[in-house]
Amino acid sequence: MKKEGIIIGAGMAGLTAAIAMQQLGISVKIYEWAPTLEAVGAGIWMAPNAMQVFDRLGIAHKINEGGVPLEKIQIVDRNMHPILRTNQDAFRNRFGFTTTAIRRSSLQEILLQEINKENLNLGKKCIGIENIGDEPVAFFEDGSSVAADFIIAADGVHSPVRKQLFPKAILRNKNTCCWRGIALLQLRPEFKKAIIESWDQGVRFGFSEVKDGMVDWFAVQRTKDKSKGHIKTRLNQLFG
Repeated sequence: MKKEGIIIGAGMAGLTAAIAMQQLGISVKIYEWAPTLEAVGAGIWMAPNAMQVFDRLGIAHKINEGGVPLEKIQIVDRNMHPILRTNQDAFRNRFGFTTTAIRRSSLQEILLQEINKENLNLGKKCIGIENIGDEPVAFFEDGSSVAADFIIAADGVHSPVRKQLFPKAILRNKNTCCWRGIALLQLRPEFKKAIIESWDQGVRFGFSEVKDGMVDWFAVQRTKDKSKGHIKTRLNQLFG
């Protein structure tokens, strides 16, 4: 009997799972709470193990072309003096890939090109699942429900499905605040094809090229203060 499944969530994990299921000849439908899939987020790093998965799906070359395969990962102090440096050649020789830095929206577009769009259902927020007879059933906020042979939950950090299945699991509060963004600029040659992360007491700042002339950056502060305030002023005070 042909298997039919449901994937909750059309993020990176959900779309990747859908591609794998399609290639195995398993019919799946994807349900995503957002009414549209917009180009949100900054950059993302695809480690060698993730690139091996994409290679098995036949799309690793597209991700490398859409992003930047990295040659080094370096941790420095606030004065840019090296603390730790890893050369990615060892990973390439062992696993066939290094870490690839890519803009999240670019990765999303690559994955979307691989799925059957007829199976993508937007504006469908899953609020829970239940086994009815021999079938798992997904229930949605609009009052509808869908039965399938299996359900894959890939609906993010605040997944209602995970909360239902693992009610004792809690999110850890690490008392940190993180800012992320994309900057349009050309890096100096020594910073290209690299992740650079600067450490200081209670703060971190890092960046990597995700495309020629496009840089993903992040800033992290250990703090209990989550007020937004004037972001540019706060970042200048911390890292300027």
